[in-house]
Amino acid sequence: MFQEYLQRIKRKHLARSVFQPIFDSMTGRTVAYEMLARVPEFENPEQALLAASEDGMLCEFEFFLFQTAVEAFKPWEHLEECSFFVNLSPQTFVQPWFFDEALKWIREIHHISPRRVVFEMTERSVIDNYNLFSEQVKHFNEQGIRIAIDDLGIGHSNLVTMVSASPHFIKLDRSLIQNIHADSYKQKLVKSLVEFVSSVDSRFIAEGVERWEEMDFLLRTGVRYFQGFLLGRPDGEPKSADSCVVAKVKSKVSELIGPKASVLDKIGRLVYKPRTIQVNHFNGEALSSLFKKDCSIDHVVILNGETPEGLITQDHLERKSSGPFGYSLIQKKMAEEFSKKDFLVAEEDYSITDIGQLAMDRPHPDTYDPVVITNKQGEFVGTVTMKHLLQHTLKLEVQRAHNANPLTNLPGNRMIQSWIEQALQHPPFTLVYADLDRFKAFNDCYGFLKGDDFIVYTADQLNRALIENGIQGHVGHVGGDDFVIIAQHQIEAVVFKRICEIFDRDKANLFPQEDYVRGFFAASNREGKVCDIPLTTLSLAIITHENITDSDIHVGKITERAASVKKALKQRKNTASDFLFDRRIICETSLIESRFSRRNYTPKDVSHSESA
Repeated sequence: MFQEYLQRIKRKHLARSVFQPIFDSMTGRTVAYEMLARVPEFENPEQALLAASEDGMLCEFEFFLFQTAVEAFKPWEHLEECSFFVNLSPQTFVQPWFFDEALKWIREIHHISPRRVVFEMTERSVIDNYNLFSEQVKHFNEQGIRIAIDDLGIGHSNLVTMVSASPHFIKLDRSLIQNIHADSYKQKLVKSLVEFVSSVDSRFIAEGVERWEEMDFLLRTGVRYFQGFLLGRPDGEPKSADSCVVAKVKSKVSELIGPKASVLDKIGRLVYKPRTIQVNHFNGEALSSLFKKDCSIDHVVILNGETPEGLITQDHLERKSSGPFGYSLIQKKMAEEFSKKDFLVAEEDYSITDIGQLAMDRPHPDTYDPVVITNKQGEFVGTVTMKHLLQHTLKLEVQRAHNANPLTNLPGNRMIQSWIEQALQHPPFTLVYADLDRFKAFNDCYGFLKGDDFIVYTADQLNRALIENGIQGHVGHVGGDDFVIIAQHQIEAVVFKRICEIFDRDKANLFPQEDYVRGFFAASNREGKVCDIPLTTLSLAIITHENITDSDIHVGKITERAASVKKALKQRKNTASDFLFDRRIICETSLIESRFSRRNYTPKDVSHSESA
């Protein structure tokens, strides 16, 4: 009988909890731990939970595992900003007694702040009463306890559960993470889920990450939180994520976020110098006195030499000092011991817009904390307050709106010029000049409204190409049927081949079926004669950093060069979308042109050019 088993492991203290880190890729810190149960006589806890359920002991057994997890976490509560995730089935969660007993165990017996607890719903059974479940969620949320949905994609996890729970965290099942870098179906599914989770103000955690290739793809997709063997295996003590992996993640995040910032969009423009203190110099009493003497100080950064170690806001200090024993507990402690360790850090070259989004993504009560700014060496530069960050983010959005093309909402010439200037300063880069072939004839044949539809279609295809191919860059609309892509890295020919093929495949919706099938439509040529015109296609003229040797080359010269590549491409009069790389070298005094070379691809009836 399972009841006898449970009594025995309780009496002999045979159950234990181990810690597995949950990692925040944006801050480079471990922000939480999942508490995983370990019990004797079963290969894994799932088998024990199944046995408990079969004997009608699931709720009692889960509450015991919850108690074990809280007791395991208690000695490590000095990990100030870390939360701990505890697995729980909805069946136990909705029990009438669970709310009072859980809070008593957390708050009264172990004196742990409820806001550090996350109940992870492990839907082992169907939720019978969603109204009751929602009410229980509300009660726990009011006490500061947050909710996570585990294993999205398997079992009973569904949209109804997410609506009922309004979870703070959603974990994607590991089966959808494994080999995602090589599975296009999984990639599209996860991209959609990331967008959905963001839209409902939740946090997406990729669980079961075991390979760098998986993490690399997920980072490029916009996933921020990770858990898995790559970062750290379950351990009896709460260890931080693997330092080698953390270093690679920081480098990748810097590549994804930092280089995108234009001169006007760099977070470093907003920096001011706050009050700083060195480690081991201020205790709680001295810090409280500092805030009282100077009312202009609303936050302090703690430095270890030149490296930021902690952040203390006035609000944080007041919370630590509150209660009957608050002040006495921190009075003699050094400031760094009770400071915030999980503060948002950004390099001075990062984008204001990106950092603004990350800052607003922080959990309450950290949302309006200042952002700590460092240089590339990790040395402290200053801070940016949320007030200034929001003001300048709004200003940038207004500027972009004024400069955006009204049809596609894409940035126009001023922003494109800024992107090119930034790319020239920070190679490698790829510049793509894109336009439509035979677009005037399309307009004449089908009308200007259909022409507008084709322009919007082209903008959507180029934007989608950036996302689906992991391109870190921007799409701009010069005007008419002319577009520019600026990427802060080199793009391989196979990517452009794929863009052209997808463009030609999906444009079928823009033509009458009979015209698309035969590959022609009737329109007047330059002499005014009606003739068969090949379907409208996309031309991509491509320039990379490899062909530019002048350190101070002018933007105008680059765009002229792109136009000449486009002209060479159009002379081929292709009936399928095509691309052409410029292989000429720009020198100090003249353009030295190599001979034109061409490598043909022949998928179906499409031929794509790799070089000119």
